[in-house]
Amino acid sequence: MHKPYSYLQQHKVNIVINKINEFNSMIIKQQKLSVRPTQTAAILHITNLFKFFKIQLPKCSGFIDTNKFKNKEFQVVAKERLQQTLYDVLNMENGLTASWMQNDRILSTVKPTL
Repeated sequence: MHKPYSYLQQHKVNIVINKINEFNSMIIKQQKLSVRPTQTAAILHITNLFKFFKIQLPKCSGFIDTNKFKNKEFQVVAKERLQQTLYDVLNMENGLTASWMQNDRILSTVKPTL
């Protein structure tokens, strides 16, 4: 049967939003997180999420250190990286170039004169 909106599931913005939600539930809120050294599928999934968002995976003695996920500094950096990835994909899909975004950042720092 024809699904009229099925193509939207594969849209880059929706993929990033789904990955952000998954990262939040697994890492930030730690709802589905149970990592043991023998659980290679869970470890592989977590490392893939970290690679997707270009966040450095906190390790201790070669193993994933889940205690650092609760650290406030880690959560702030991770959330900023999630937002930056979403902004980058939105700008790319809207056709904005890096030079235009750079000019916009420069203009936003200039205060208008009255």
